[in-house]
Amino acid sequence: MKIKPIFGVSVCLLLTCASLPLNAEEDEYSNIPGFCLLGEEPGPCRGYITRYFYNNQSEKCDKFKYGGCLGNLNNFESLEECKNTCENPLNSTSTPPVPVPMTPHSPLSKLGKKFFLIGARKILSY
Repeated sequence: MKIKPIFGVSVCLLLTCASLPLNAEEDEYSNIPGFCLLGEEPGPCRGYITRYFYNNQSEKCDKFKYGGCLGNLNNFESLEECKNTCENPLNSTSTPPVPVPMTPHSPLSKLGKKFFLIGARKILSY
């Protein structure tokens, strides 16, 4: 059986590793969820939505412009949510965000949020 390399996975892993600090000690980030160490990721869409991400270089939450689709889990709607999740995870009274599948029929449809459906190439509300 011939094994073919999966380049997409390799590239993804390399990009994730490249965004981690090179001088990080093992215990330095042990209380921080792993996704907080991912870099800022606006995604490929052209929205201009203010969001917050944990900047592991400054060890603070910073503002960035999110395109509205894809990206990564280091993406928070509020500064407080970012701080509670990544800056002070042990002092937080809230729980870290859980990714929710984006479908038109999800329970979040009542919130009136929008997402880009890649297969249909259009923006839908949910």
